[in-house]
Amino acid sequence: MGSQWRPLPEELPPPARLLTERLRALKDADALSLADIATATHYSRASWERWLNGKRLITRAALLGFAEAVGADAAPLLLLLDRAESAPRGGTVQPEPVEPTEPVPPNLPAVVAVVVAAPAAPAAPAAPASEAVGGAAPTARRGRRLPRPRWALAVGCCVLLAVAVAVLASGPGASASELSQGRALSSLLNGAADNRAVAVAAVVDIEQCQNLRQAAADLDRMAGLHGGMVGQLARLSTDRLPQHQALVADLDQGWQASQRADQDYARWAQDSESACARGHRPADTAWKLQGDEASAAASAAKQSAAVLWNAIAGRNGLAVITADQL
Repeated sequence: MGSQWRPLPEELPPPARLLTERLRALKDADALSLADIATATHYSRASWERWLNGKRLITRAALLGFAEAVGADAAPLLLLLDRAESAPRGGTVQPEPVEPTEPVPPNLPAVVAVVVAAPAAPAAPAAPASEAVGGAAPTARRGRRLPRPRWALAVGCCVLLAVAVAVLASGPGASASELSQGRALSSLLNGAADNRAVAVAAVVDIEQCQNLRQAAADLDRMAGLHGGMVGQLARLSTDRLPQHQALVADLDQGWQASQRADQDYARWAQDSESACARGHRPADTAWKLQGDEASAAASAAKQSAAVLWNAIAGRNGLAVITADQL
């Protein structure tokens, strides 16, 4: 499992978000601490904290040093940096720092937990590789993010209202068995963000006609991980959790859709080898369309699951999540 990263600033432009997610994934893949990276690159730990949390855009020299330290190909990282540097920032030189999401204390009224868990307003549509695989855009490789359809937001609002009523009816307290099951499920959920980062990075590579074989291999690996998460979910006991049947159904649907998207995008990468060699553009195949559809289905299911889980997290003092983190 990778680091427990704080959410990136909502206003971070898509290219900068993808770059930051990829850097995080590469760091986690090598199990490096910020101190390790600082020592290897000769940039301070504080600088790396700002760069890896989206507070500032990394410098070119630091990026090259990082790529050398983790043994990564610097070319795709520099390409993302070029795109990030040229992306509009809404009049600001850098995004404002965002404090890490704190779990709602269990002694607060249940309705407060539900309000804190409410989904944020949708971000501006990103490039096609945005929700991307199983979700959205790649990081240390894996993730993606498609524009959220309006109907999904409406469904999310309805689910939120239903959860509020259910939580109020159930009372403010949470039992020891609920807390135990909640902790077990929270541990599984915390591993989902790592998959998203890798998947998103792979989809970006395909769109840029880069590292196609590696992208296909990464996506096949992510498909296996998503399938494994579905199996782990089935083995967990969740009967003491509020709305557990709906939550498990949403998570199962979301991760299975992510698995299908991973598999479809992997086939798209394989089909694109000859097309990229001829015209430097990926192939226009049915695999890409199927991957986009599966990715959108995954996003809708995860949006609903995030609302249900955050109500549970608020009652038990556990970490809340966003749909993208699933």
